[in-house]
Amino acid sequence: MEPFSNQKGRLSVKDCGFFEGAEKLLEIWFDFSNSQRGLLNVTKDQWTEVLKFVKCEIIGITASDVMTAYLLSESSMFVSRERLILKTCGRTTILNVLTPLLDCVKKNIGGYSIKDFFYSRKNFLEPSNQIPPHCSFENEVTFLKKYFPEGKSMSYGPPHQQWYLFLLHEGAFQTQPDRTLEILMSGISDRSAELFTYECYPSGMQMMQKSGLESLFPEADKVDPKAFEPCGYSMNVIIQDDEYCNIHVTPQVECSYASLETNSGVASYDDIIRKVLEIFEPTSCIVTFFTNQEEDIPLFLLKERSCACDVQEKALYGYHLTVAAFQFDT
Repeated sequence: MEPFSNQKGRLSVKDCGFFEGAEKLLEIWFDFSNSQRGLLNVTKDQWTEVLKFVKCEIIGITASDVMTAYLLSESSMFVSRERLILKTCGRTTILNVLTPLLDCVKKNIGGYSIKDFFYSRKNFLEPSNQIPPHCSFENEVTFLKKYFPEGKSMSYGPPHQQWYLFLLHEGAFQTQPDRTLEILMSGISDRSAELFTYECYPSGMQMMQKSGLESLFPEADKVDPKAFEPCGYSMNVIIQDDEYCNIHVTPQVECSYASLETNSGVASYDDIIRKVLEIFEPTSCIVTFFTNQEEDIPLFLLKERSCACDVQEKALYGYHLTVAAFQFDT
């Protein structure tokens, strides 16, 4: 990240007000017996109607032959033939999408079954500001059990850095290599926060270049960065085929937060983790890593345990889950 100092820009961050940056993440794997394109048959207009129940809008689209990435007013959505990833922040009501989503799938695609269902998030700074059922994880689980009574819920980490997970698995284990890395950072540095104000850099491309984010996936096929006014940043990346990355930044002083999620088959996840932490300089972070190839586990999660508040590992339906909460010196 290049050195930057702009008191006017920093004041802009202070004036933005509170925003809950921590995302709610929904991932659903479908099985379609009679559709070659599956979820890719759903049009932008149809997704727009479904997303009204979440209280967010589509503001950008990029696509490969096998995946469409939608940039949202509150985060991101990635659609491939069998997989839907929906990630929303703020006071969005992501779980309200389930009934309209399943109705849309049935109407436009036909018969289906759900192979895997995941819902996860970190703890909110202001849970009472959320719209039910998102005021507590317990309420979210009660809501989800109406759809998936066999689903399992769990939480990881100390009280101030908790990560929650609800999941359901049906059918055979996934055999092809599959992994997902999430880096959820709180208390990003003043230097980093300044870079994501509209007053300083009024385009998403400028924010990406000035912050150093463009170095994370230099070979990416498609990049869709967005600067929000007066502050904030979102970026969808299609690395290749169905490999993706999303990055979101909430730079406000009292609630600063940034996140990265990717399923990229890169040679070293350690490089990504270290670069991201160097860019945002957080005071704390949660790193989660799902993989069905245990040799993929980033060495960072093994070597840097000296600054970790909590590290937990668990075997789940043929996958290995590592959740690590870190607290860094400031």
